[in-house]
Amino acid sequence: MSTTRRRRPPVADHDADIDSDSTSTSTRRRSSPIRGAASDTRDQSRRLDFTQRGDVDAAGVVILVALGLLIILHQKFGFCGLLWVVLFGFFRLLWVALLSFGRAIWPLLWVAVPALIMILPIAMVVEWVRERLGVARPPTTTGRGGEGNDSRISTEESANRGGPRKFTYKELEEATNSFASDLKLGQGASGTVYKGHIGKDRELVAVKIITSGANQGVSDFIAEMVAMIQLSHTNLVKLKGYCHERDKIVFALVYEYIGRGTLYDYLFKPEYFLTWENRYNIALGLASALRYLRRKRPQCVIHRDIKSSNVMLDEAFVAKLGDFGMATLVNHIGEPNSSLVAGTPGYWAPENFRMGELSRKSDIYSFGVVLLEIVCGRKAVCRDRDPLNLVEWVWRHYGPKKLLRAVDSRLGKDFNKREAKALMMAGLWCAHPDAKLRPSIRKAKAYLNLTSEPPDLPSEMPAFPY
Repeated sequence: MSTTRRRRPPVADHDADIDSDSTSTSTRRRSSPIRGAASDTRDQSRRLDFTQRGDVDAAGVVILVALGLLIILHQKFGFCGLLWVVLFGFFRLLWVALLSFGRAIWPLLWVAVPALIMILPIAMVVEWVRERLGVARPPTTTGRGGEGNDSRISTEESANRGGPRKFTYKELEEATNSFASDLKLGQGASGTVYKGHIGKDRELVAVKIITSGANQGVSDFIAEMVAMIQLSHTNLVKLKGYCHERDKIVFALVYEYIGRGTLYDYLFKPEYFLTWENRYNIALGLASALRYLRRKRPQCVIHRDIKSSNVMLDEAFVAKLGDFGMATLVNHIGEPNSSLVAGTPGYWAPENFRMGELSRKSDIYSFGVVLLEIVCGRKAVCRDRDPLNLVEWVWRHYGPKKLLRAVDSRLGKDFNKREAKALMMAGLWCAHPDAKLRPSIRKAKAYLNLTSEPPDLPSEMPAFPY
């Protein structure tokens, strides 16, 4: 009898599946830390890349800020300000490069460090030369003034070096006997000037009290202060000090006292008289003052109100230009940006009062008018004469070659004909209606000194070209 064996169903496959699942689970468990580590590495890499990109972005911001500072510091401080900003930007970029590239940047250091070692001494030499030449940095001003705005001018450093000092209102009251009317020297558009004795040695001074409106008074005070605090020249009135007390709303400037009065007095008041020698030297002195203002660094000064009544005369008849209440500081490159008409009728440049445009040649025009006043003894505008305008009147004498007939009759024949002709020719040249055809103050001064050829002027006064 045969027996049939039943085959048992295989169970190994089920066990294998269980083992397979177990193995797979175990493998996943073992591989999970590896994937986690890889993920951590990628996260760290991303964070590192983000940090590096952040440093590069920060460097970009620094570069943009540095570019802005390049413009500002070039205007304010010239070459040295630019140099320090460039060095700052270089060190910042070098730091970013070291963070990003590590040792790969070392070859650059072998080039950069010697270059810096050469640049820094050059910068120090330039700064030393600037100090030796008396190129002062402009004072710091905060705000434009007005009610509730404390406009401060940093003059402590200037005072410590013997420059303008700060006076109290009480000191000015004592100096001027409470601003007595008999000590009043004059009054202009921006303020009233008093004679005073100040300090223990009772030094004679002229105290100018700014009397404009609240906002305009502050602006005038700041404009004149900023212009004068950095100026020092034989032919400029010297600023002794200032006073600003907010609780009293007082703005005052203290100047050296100039005893003889103004050029206007000596030219147009019958009790005064100027010899030809004095007139010629006054013209040269005024030219020297303007030349100094044009060469001033880092910014030149435009006076904007040059006239005979703003030229003071000391005991030796040395001309001293004053009243910088309308002055403005401008860059040596480019034209000043201003549409404000400033100055006095008769001394205004045509482009100034007709177009409202201010240029460096505006002062040249006013200077030319003053030169003609000095020679002719006639005011810039004479309402009882024909023509009214002094420039046009002198040009009528120039056309038929009768310039010497325009010389002040009070001089008689006691004047140098060559010098008189030079002053009038220079006056017409400077007062040319076309600003582009006016000379620089350097060229005008050279001709006044009789060291250059005369200008080629048309026989008739040109028309205003605009």
